Amino acid sequence: LDETPADTDEFVLSDAGTLKRMDYDYIKGVHKNAWSVYGSTTTNFTNNVEAVVPLDSERFDPDGLFDHTGTYKWVCPADGTYFFYGQLIFASLNNTTGCIEVNLKCIKNGGAWNSIGDGNRNWASLLGEDHIYYNTVESHFSHTFVAGDYAIWTLTPSGANPISGTFVNYGSSFGGWRLF
Repeated sequence: LDETPADTDEFVLSDAGTLKRMDYDYIKGVHKNAWSVYGSTTTNFTNNVEAVVPLDSERFDPDGLFDHTGTYKWVCPADGTYFFYGQLIFASLNNTTGCIEVNLKCIKNGGAWNSIGDGNRNWASLLGEDHIYYNTVESHFSHTFVAGDYAIWTLTPSGANPISGTFVNYGSSFGGWRLF
């Protein structure tokens, strides 16, 4: 070939004597149903209150799977198993002494399933004494979804002696792709 085929160009293959046509788009190996979004603004989270992590910007989302304008939901386009990753970078700006645990979890369909309930407990401790401390909590997992299911990321700061006030999100990301 003198040039890269167009996505709609077809190839003819023989499968045990049966001829089959296949679009170049199918065989070129590009992941479909992939997305990566992140939070671009400072967000305050309150102790012992579960809140949706606002992921308001896209790195890429060619299939329009993630609503970054208000609900912050990923909607499954097709039945399959998907790989997810999430990360939150946070800090306490209260300049007080204390300890916090932060649970970051992915919730499916408003609570029918979540990544923590599936054995993926993801938390981090933040210790501080009159300073600003930064920490990161991450989650990675795969799970089966059907078309129309949705997922959101939530964060719950808590602990036996939590730092009072709010916690500021300094970086967050969420993404994934369809495995099969």
